[in-house]
Amino acid sequence: PKIVSIPSLAINQEELRKRNIPNIKAIMKLLVWRPSTLFLARPRLDELTDLCVERLILEPGFADGAVAKFIRLASDSANHPVCLHCTEGKDRTGGMTALLLLALGVSREVIIEDFILSNKCVYERASRRDFLLRTIWLLTGRWISFVRFGDNAKSFMFVNREVMQRCLASADEVWGGFNEKYWKAQGLTVGDIQRLRDAFLM
Repeated sequence: PKIVSIPSLAINQEELRKRNIPNIKAIMKLLVWRPSTLFLARPRLDELTDLCVERLILEPGFADGAVAKFIRLASDSANHPVCLHCTEGKDRTGGMTALLLLALGVSREVIIEDFILSNKCVYERASRRDFLLRTIWLLTGRWISFVRFGDNAKSFMFVNREVMQRCLASADEVWGGFNEKYWKAQGLTVGDIQRLRDAFLM
């Protein structure tokens, strides 16, 4: 398949190929942003993942125009189906998927429910990680970490409904919604959005 990397937005590409996912023609690889540009001085782990979503949606042109690159890739039916992924498949992928659905005219209620659906998908994996992390803290005598950061670490493993709601509300305040003005700020034209809809909607 054709692999398109968006700078600064991943499972191993070879691992993807080993899974033999049928008919994948394009892989959208969302790389991790440099901590100095993404995380700033935010100390909480869950705030860092929230910031991934917020900057992707609310900062036009962020990460070398990641949104515009993805929309244009997805607009070309020759690239379908497209595999969109990051490391966990919930924050960067969730934010980008939300923008795709917004561009297609999907209701916000459906988009928010789709975003938090990740919590069901990652629950077992996150629970195992939480147990392992707390066990390591106890065995290594890191009692302060166990007491102070346990819930923080667990929230890092899930997505937050309020984050998406806040992003949508902020877009309303700044651009009046996800309209021509918003997509223009992202480097997209009305024609780009129409081509996307033509490619996805019957």
